[in-house]
Amino acid sequence: MDYNKFEHNLEILLKLFNDRPKHLIKYLIDNNCLTDKFMDLVLNSDKLNNTLVEEKLDFSNYDEMYFYFNNLIDNNHKKTNELLEKELNIQLFDLLSEEKYEDASRLRDYMIKKNVKILI
Repeated sequence: MDYNKFEHNLEILLKLFNDRPKHLIKYLIDNNCLTDKFMDLVLNSDKLNNTLVEEKLDFSNYDEMYFYFNNLIDNNHKKTNELLEKELNIQLFDLLSEEKYEDASRLRDYMIKKNVKILI
């Protein structure tokens, strides 16, 4: 599968739903785009049940966005700071190993912002 093309086409599809989240949700559900596991996580999320939609989100990179949204639905597997520190350091090491220095610097900045100890 050509994932770059898939991501591009999916991005276009999602943009076509511009400011119509209920239509998008119905479309995704009707086309079996969401797994039962994911729907269960969303349904039972303590954080989502107590989050106001007016909350302004501002992410400087994908990793920040990923961790924010993953933490919203991660009720059963709350990560300790130590585990999060380990995962972020592994990601940082992988990015440096792959010579993805811009991504690594954004992740490093995120870790500094969140007071996560850098072990590399």
